[in-house]
Amino acid sequence: MTSLHQNMMPASPDPSLLNGIAWAKRWNDRRRLRENANMALSVARAEPADHINIARSLRTLAWEARWRGDFDRALEFALKCEQVIDDPKDPSVLADCLCVLGVVYYSRNRLDLSIFVIDRGLNLVDDAMPVAT
Repeated sequence: MTSLHQNMMPASPDPSLLNGIAWAKRWNDRRRLRENANMALSVARAEPADHINIARSLRTLAWEARWRGDFDRALEFALKCEQVIDDPKDPSVLADCLCVLGVVYYSRNRLDLSIFVIDRGLNLVDDAMPVAT
């Protein structure tokens, strides 16, 4: 393949951009949220070092599943997010996932676990962090 043809090949989608769009759409377009988050997750998984975008995708999918009332999927996505982002570069992502876990545990009458994860999430945030949820 020549250099000219290589330049004409479509670039891989940017998972950061897709995650940003998905998170921005969380209140008004759930279909696009899921499409963009799933695409970002797929692209980020193809690049093993992109743990932050994997975590951001999982956070968004966990948040959306929680609001849909699908607590099993919310739990699945949030636990995966927590595993991926063990040492968070973006603590708000982990804090959001812990919030989802808190709601799921509370709804299942596991107040001990709910309080534990909510406290963990609160310890990650500070006054300088923008609140987006």
